[in-house]
Amino acid sequence: MVMVVSTAAWIHLVNAVQIAWLIPGYVILEVLDRWTSLVWLVGAVSSSVLHSILSYYSNRATCKLGRHRPFIFAGVIAVTIAFLTIGFAADISYAFGDNLSEKARPRALAIFKIGLLMLEISINMIDARCKDFLDDLASRDQRTI
Repeated sequence: MVMVVSTAAWIHLVNAVQIAWLIPGYVILEVLDRWTSLVWLVGAVSSSVLHSILSYYSNRATCKLGRHRPFIFAGVIAVTIAFLTIGFAADISYAFGDNLSEKARPRALAIFKIGLLMLEISINMIDARCKDFLDDLASRDQRTI
């Protein structure tokens, strides 16, 4: 139970790091202010839609590790890949043909958006599965509180 609670606490830390780390990324890639709010909207929409889809598949999973642990592990891997994608968006876009000396870098912005979408989805995936896992671990008496 302590491990699951600590995992949930780390997810909230990742959310804080996401906010603190991505705002300088917006400035570097020169994302317009009006598009920044849409980025956060993606997180809310993906959370509401993805939670029900993942709950459906997670509750029917028959894995040796349990119902929720494979989804938590996949989310951790996805968060790692998403942070690397966001962090190296300019370098990846350079490999695809962007000129780093130009002001407009459309490929870097597209890679940044893909990484951000993947980050939002994977954070929501881990958060929802940890909450469901905690509910499974709690006794019947504690669930009614």
